[in-house]
Amino acid sequence: MIDQDILYSECPCGSGKKFKFCCYPSIRDDLPRDPTRADVTDAIRMRSRATRLAELTAKSGVLDLDRFHELIGRGLRHLHSGRYREAESVLLQAKDEFGMLPTPYNNLALCALVQGNLKEAEKWVQEVVRKFPTENPFGLAMYADIRYLKGDVVGALDVIDRAEQITPPSVDQAVRVCESMAHFKDHERIVRYAEKSGYTDDPNMAFFLGIALANLGRYDEAARYLRFAVRGTQPDYAARILDDVTAGRRPQTICGDWMYFTPNSFTLFAGLMKSVKDGGGQQVDLSSEALAEMVEVETNAGLITDSEAIKILSKSLTKRAEQMLNALRSDASRPARVRKATEKVYAELFADNDLGKRLRSMPDGQIQNMIITEEAATHAPLDPAYEESYCKAVRICLDLSSTKSELKEALRLLEDLHAKVPDDPAVSNNYASALARLGRVEEAEAIIRECFAHHPEYVFGAANYLMHLMVAGKMDEARAMIENYRLPQRIHPDAYLSWLRVEMRYYDMIGDAMRLRNVKRSMDLVSKQFKR
Repeated sequence: MIDQDILYSECPCGSGKKFKFCCYPSIRDDLPRDPTRADVTDAIRMRSRATRLAELTAKSGVLDLDRFHELIGRGLRHLHSGRYREAESVLLQAKDEFGMLPTPYNNLALCALVQGNLKEAEKWVQEVVRKFPTENPFGLAMYADIRYLKGDVVGALDVIDRAEQITPPSVDQAVRVCESMAHFKDHERIVRYAEKSGYTDDPNMAFFLGIALANLGRYDEAARYLRFAVRGTQPDYAARILDDVTAGRRPQTICGDWMYFTPNSFTLFAGLMKSVKDGGGQQVDLSSEALAEMVEVETNAGLITDSEAIKILSKSLTKRAEQMLNALRSDASRPARVRKATEKVYAELFADNDLGKRLRSMPDGQIQNMIITEEAATHAPLDPAYEESYCKAVRICLDLSSTKSELKEALRLLEDLHAKVPDDPAVSNNYASALARLGRVEEAEAIIRECFAHHPEYVFGAANYLMHLMVAGKMDEARAMIENYRLPQRIHPDAYLSWLRVEMRYYDMIGDAMRLRNVKRSMDLVSKQFKR
């Protein structure tokens, strides 16, 4: 029998869906008894390779590579020149003729991204990762960037893990993976990947390797690779860092490290930032993490003032924002008014509230306590056949004016769903809510307790359980839960706000005014950031 954690984890094919609702039906017969996650990944790879081989054979025994390279080259020339419509037209033609290869999809995604059209880019990335899940690190790196831009930092790192395991078929693909890694400033990881790739003699790979080595204090090695990098796509910037390294100078940046990105870099990041600032293409609501990175790049380049940087960082509840604000307020070379303004924002966001403590407790380079993101799932997805009944029942339960007969109807629907999917925490939680609304409190509490025991990651259920403890007068158990419960790595803002509301009720009941204010402040910040 397959483990439930594997069944409901993200599918290794890269679609972003749960494995049960993605590739599981098609490879079920290929799996051994009691399969591991590695067995699942291997089965998907074998099926993917067989499918692509059949497609290639059916399409053509011999690919016209001259035609392929001509189309891709023409599309990229248009893209680099800012002629996006022409680029898209040529790349669509390449996809129609060479859809059995990932390159046209990768570049269509890039074309959409540099125009600020995140939705279109995500469409192309999902398609290319679905069709080419194991031999396309470029596509996986793009997928990681989209997750990062949308706020799913942990998910982005998971995808980079997968890209890192693939032997890159070309230097362009390897460099693209380094770009995705660079957002997280994991210098040692970039060094390991670059050396393993076999492309360290390429100027563009040497650029990332040289900066990573410089940030690790390995100046002699860094200088050797930066001398290669001056022949690449960012010669002036590489030369500037080379001068610093050979002279033994430290970088003059906000956070005291050499950046991988500049405003003039032609990368996914820089292209998207330019599009957003210029107002071209579709406007994108960037995640707080990406917003903070943009501020760091722009401030280091002198393109925005300290005051502008502080204003933008005040809207970014991330560790990167905390580090930059802390650096600005501690920098004696900056005017007193700047340090005073930064100190005020830092105190409001990070000094004494619960969110600030969580952010500061994270180890450098790791996001492991909590990420608030719109993309985080709040429960395992239901089978589409159950969705209508579930939504109808939840609407009745949430409506405080629902009649007793309506609540009984909701209870009947949820009871039926609970029998069919007893392991779904959202169904169990709402089933218990319906029971409680009808006065069957003891039954409701038993279900909620069991739901929390099996699914502590389901934050709505955790909040519901804590509330039941408080209503039942079990304040010792409630205090123990407040002190010991750890929020999951990724959390939806609605789920976080649900937990904070109950925390606030708890502190109000025990008369802890200071913590009550801190939780209320966290609620206000998250509500404002996510427009709740």
